[in-house]
Amino acid sequence: MVIRLITAPVFVATKFEAFADRGNNDYLFSHDLGDLISVIDGRDELMAECRQLDDELKDYLRDWVGRLLATPAFLEALPGHLPGDAASQARLPDLEDKLRLLAKLD
Repeated sequence: MVIRLITAPVFVATKFEAFADRGNNDYLFSHDLGDLISVIDGRDELMAECRQLDDELKDYLRDWVGRLLATPAFLEALPGHLPGDAASQARLPDLEDKLRLLAKLD
């Protein structure tokens, strides 16, 4: 048996592709957005991993995250991708900061 692994940044990119294909701009109920938000929220080393990517993938991630951050419906839905308890919702500003950093990825 062969098990193929992908890096977290590549996983995030595949989720953007899936959202573009089947997400229907449903920012709240898209499982693909939920998956990528979980990775961005929960993987502390993601930014360091993204900085090591080739320029083409960096540009792709930067473009996608930038477009999401410029979409009011995405920003309104973002709290819905975190658990509803107060501690989880308190992470929202940190999640938004991570997204802004991804949008400026160099």
